[in-house]
Amino acid sequence: RGQGRQGVTPWRMVEGGMEAMTKEIEHLRQQNEALQGSVTSLRKELDVLRSREGGQGTASEHPGMESPLYMNGREFPLPCWCVDANLKFLSWNERSCEQMGYTDSNAKGKSMLDWVVGLDTRPSVQDVLERCMGGEDVELFEVVMHTAGAAGFSEEMVAIAPTPKRDKSGKIVGLVVVGRVVTSRVAMMQEKIRVAQELQILFETANAPIFGVDKDGLVNEWNEKVASITGYSKDEVVGLDLCDALVAEPARESIRTVCNEGLRGILTSNLECPIKTKNNRIVIVLIALSTRRDVTGNPVGVVAVGQDITDHKRAEIERSRVYEELANFIDTANAPIFGIDASGLVNEWNNKAAEITGFGREEVLGKDLVEAYIRDDYREKVREVLMEALAGEEASNFEFPLFTKDNRRVEVLLNATTRRDVTGAIVGVIGVGQDITEKRRLMEQEALLLQAQAANDAKSQFLATMSHEMRTPLNVIMGMNQLVMDTELTAEQRKFTEQIKTSAESLLFLINDILDLTKIEAGKLELVSIDFDLRQVMEEAVDSVASKALQKGLEICSYLKPTIHTQVVGDPDRLRQIFLNLLSNSIKFTDVGQVYILVEPEEATATHETFRFKVYDSGIGISEEGQKKLFSRFSQVDSSTTRIYGGTGLGLAISKQFSELMDGSMGVQSDVGSGSLFWFTAVFRKSAIPQEVQFPPFDIRSAGPKVEAVVVTKNETLRNSVVRYLEALQVVATCVADIDGAAKLPKTDGVYRVLVACPSVEAMVKGG
Repeated sequence: RGQGRQGVTPWRMVEGGMEAMTKEIEHLRQQNEALQGSVTSLRKELDVLRSREGGQGTASEHPGMESPLYMNGREFPLPCWCVDANLKFLSWNERSCEQMGYTDSNAKGKSMLDWVVGLDTRPSVQDVLERCMGGEDVELFEVVMHTAGAAGFSEEMVAIAPTPKRDKSGKIVGLVVVGRVVTSRVAMMQEKIRVAQELQILFETANAPIFGVDKDGLVNEWNEKVASITGYSKDEVVGLDLCDALVAEPARESIRTVCNEGLRGILTSNLECPIKTKNNRIVIVLIALSTRRDVTGNPVGVVAVGQDITDHKRAEIERSRVYEELANFIDTANAPIFGIDASGLVNEWNNKAAEITGFGREEVLGKDLVEAYIRDDYREKVREVLMEALAGEEASNFEFPLFTKDNRRVEVLLNATTRRDVTGAIVGVIGVGQDITEKRRLMEQEALLLQAQAANDAKSQFLATMSHEMRTPLNVIMGMNQLVMDTELTAEQRKFTEQIKTSAESLLFLINDILDLTKIEAGKLELVSIDFDLRQVMEEAVDSVASKALQKGLEICSYLKPTIHTQVVGDPDRLRQIFLNLLSNSIKFTDVGQVYILVEPEEATATHETFRFKVYDSGIGISEEGQKKLFSRFSQVDSSTTRIYGGTGLGLAISKQFSELMDGSMGVQSDVGSGSLFWFTAVFRKSAIPQEVQFPPFDIRSAGPKVEAVVVTKNETLRNSVVRYLEALQVVATCVADIDGAAKLPKTDGVYRVLVACPSVEAMVKGG
């Protein structure tokens, strides 16, 4: 009974049922009033009967009771009959014949109880009639009586009112009975009672919360559903103030107000009522209020028929939260997102779309996307894609340019998705894009880079081929020139052949550099790994360039602590090549002063050792801008046609790559006019060959008298280098600038002085 018909929600059905029940109760009230009116009318007719009978004489005077009342039934509109003291019929008027189906002759002399009264009701009817025969006033009562009709015998419910019949002496000699057939009315009343009972059951068991309050706001109705959702039984809440005890804040006063309005006939529907449960939760009930009235139509309370929407409310809150999160996600997404309606007008525009185009959300909403923001050359293509999406054909990875506020071109990769309403009808398109402007630029750059790499590979291959082809005839030229130099030549001829030799060697160095460069670029240059003495490589490199330094009047010196183990495993040729490149550059760009090489151990592990190599010079220095392009191929600090210093610009680039192949690095520190420091690091594997430090061969301090060294040199760098070597021999050294300074040193008894003379390059050139 608590379930609704198809298409009707249960609470709506109950609400309708309550309205029907109210109408039925009102109808029953009206029917009851009509029946009461009939009873009143019957009693009035009975009084008339009694007064008439009183004026017509007694039964003894009229044994047949043939008064006008009985003989002419048309004068009385209701069934009427008379029985004697034994309850046998004496007379039966025409109205009785019509309603009961028996004629007066049929009825006369027959027992009322046996002939027309139903068997089940005979004892009670006999008791009432006998009490009436005894003079007791009897109220109207109902009795089941047998009737005869065309369809046969049947039972009817008859309301009868008996009154005593007296003779002149006042003795009761019979009864006058007036009746009315009320079968249909009783049946109707019973049916209405049954309907009311069913409606009450429906009320109690409905699958919707129903509760009611009286005029004072106290609970007087509380069905099973509201009990189940709140945990409070009917007995627990009846008599409680609904708003104070059960309605949660802050809706308490608003619910009280609508209840009071309901008592005045102002009805409310779709009102959310938060009700407190027994376990301190809140359930939300959507209620519709109806006024409750008594039989007189006066308001006596309010009935609320509701629907538990707690889960729906929570789902609605969750949907709102998800919607807000999605809206926030769309607004803050790191991708341009926009939407259009079915007419192509913008209705979505997130922050990223605003950022890349420069147009704010308020500027674009309601504008035609294609006409306002798509460049002319892509307008028709974009319109076609959007129209297809509006037709249900979604598009992905569609690339097009957007028109920005500052007239820039922004490349966007778009996925166009159809947007539908709850019915599935297409209402627009949502576009999720990606700003690929930078990606497109990089792709174009990558294409250019690939072209450049291909050109560079072709160039490298050409250079490698040409270098091989050039080296063969060059070796022949150098060999033949050497043969000429071995013969007797005039001074002029020797000068010419030496120039040929110098130029050929320079050209050979250049060719070798180009071959190394092409091997490095191709990734085909491999370092050898052999045992060698690092000190020896350094000293050989210094010896190779010493003559060039001497020719320019430059001091060149080196220092590597004598006690350091320098036997390592690596590529000595590539290390020597780095040394020669750095030393040659330092000598080339230094006109006055010195070139100094320093080697220091930096880091050691169980298997490898790292060295730091430093080449100082007192040359012209390098600007900060020049340092940025120093290690680039074919690049020079001064690349003008009027430059003083020649070169190909390959030496430092190749040296840096050699250093990196040795797991090291290379750098420079320099200021214009203050000289330069070139440094590089290299990692070598420790040698398995044991190395004995044989320097010094003996302890000078224990070889007789005390010995001191006097170092004579003008160059400060050379002086410091020699002193550091002597200190490694554990010899005390004194430095002076020249021989005169050494002669002026005071004599010390018991001390022998050893003179260590380091003549200047200038003196050596002059032969002094």
